[in-house]
Amino acid sequence: MKKQAAIGPFLFFFIVQAAVLSPFVAGAQKDVSGIPIPMKKGILFYENSYPAGGGAGASGSAGAGTSQDRALYRKALDWFAQTFPGEEGMSGTGDKATGKQVGEEDYAHTFIDSQSPGSITRKETFKVLTGDTAVNYYYITVTMKVVIQNGGYTLQVYDFYEKPIQKGITNDYSKIEYRWWDFRQGKPWFNTDKALFTGLNDQTMAYIDSFHREMASL
Repeated sequence: MKKQAAIGPFLFFFIVQAAVLSPFVAGAQKDVSGIPIPMKKGILFYENSYPAGGGAGASGSAGAGTSQDRALYRKALDWFAQTFPGEEGMSGTGDKATGKQVGEEDYAHTFIDSQSPGSITRKETFKVLTGDTAVNYYYITVTMKVVIQNGGYTLQVYDFYEKPIQKGITNDYSKIEYRWWDFRQGKPWFNTDKALFTGLNDQTMAYIDSFHREMASL
């Protein structure tokens, strides 16, 4: 009878390690959040492109002309000014993307990071309500970048930071990806996480839709 080859110690070690780690690897790939937040290279990243000629995916001429680009650029600046009117301090104008009227603590500071003839990059802050009495609401700070070229434009929203606002407690902004990763694996930090991420996604999509409506009205 032919003898069966013995398993070497190193091969045995790798087989055992694979058996131990396989459920963790499978679990790490499962998203149980049910919230369609897009990601790119490990961060929350919304991106919508609108070529010349209409909505997302429309085809347009590469020679749309600089006059069209300038008009789109002015439209984009107008949208930022109307949607995020706060410069220093707070604004009580409400959420123009959703039409919701809120109090005087709707927006935090608005900063212009950079501005060039072909793009606009700004830091904006909006408010997410969770309905929880312990955490009154969250400020969400994001980077919004608009790139205008050949009569079309792209809007990107990324660099999400969250800051819980609680009476009598001072909190700092923290990068939201750590919290989002745990929530996706079914390990929320707090009972407000679902409301936080649902509100974040809903409001970000509302801003994107509002921006496109403004730009399409040119």
